[in-house]
Amino acid sequence: MKFSQLLLLGLLAMWTFVASAAAEIPAAKAPTRCGNIDVPYPFGLDPQCAIHGDFVLNCSTVGRDTKLFLYNMEVIKVSVPDGKVWVKTLIACQCYNQTTNSLSIFNVWMSLPSTYALSADDNKVIVIGWPSSGPALDKQNAPKNGSCSGAGCCQADLPKGVRQYDSFFQEGYNTSQIWRTSPCNYITVMETAAFNFSTTYLTSTVFYDMTTHGNRLCWNGG
Repeated sequence: MKFSQLLLLGLLAMWTFVASAAAEIPAAKAPTRCGNIDVPYPFGLDPQCAIHGDFVLNCSTVGRDTKLFLYNMEVIKVSVPDGKVWVKTLIACQCYNQTTNSLSIFNVWMSLPSTYALSADDNKVIVIGWPSSGPALDKQNAPKNGSCSGAGCCQADLPKGVRQYDSFFQEGYNTSQIWRTSPCNYITVMETAAFNFSTTYLTSTVFYDMTTHGNRLCWNGG
């Protein structure tokens, strides 16, 4: 399915790590794979197999799947030559709940150790949604598939060296007047190459349903 592919990529954020080469490589018997993901040195699944504590990854069984984690973030890929780790990230969301006539808000806060930083070259801050007054655009300036340049979708560059960020919605921000046409708003930091804006993200909960993968953190009641 088209959306299942976007789900995988849409939740990816790319982190850059800095590590010096070690004089000794762990014993050959040290595990170097978790499920379908390679775990190359300086990373390891055991403290004795990693260069230091920040590079110890956790291989865990979640339901019927085997998943790799860096702290509480699910790891999708590790590339030592590129100096990058791909992980799944949470998305801040605000959805109008028509059942309770209130806003359901899920804010996101993230902090990384000094070993890691958000890759400014590969990620952007992306905001999807409409203001509380609702859209009033002519056809020329209306949202377009594949375009995130201000009409219902905005993106901004990250400065280099960012290790902490907060994504949140103000409690007084009210979308109750436009929930039928734009039920949810979103804020996320994600890999630029993995994101392709669709106008359906504004008029439905498609983006939310894809990216949360069933984890109902924020919802539109209806």
